[in-house]
Amino acid sequence: MTIAGLRPNHLLIPGNPNATVCLQCDAPRFETFFRDRVLPPGA
Repeated sequence: MTIAGLRPNHLLIPGNPNATVCLQCDAPRFETFFRDRVLPPGA
């Protein structure tokens, strides 16, 4: 579940942000990374 606490000093979400969000992706690089780690050699 994702909860966006957009109000400063919200009572239910104290402290600093605790997540990192990916806004861009290098798709060819990720596909190579994924294949190298998940698929058997030569697949």
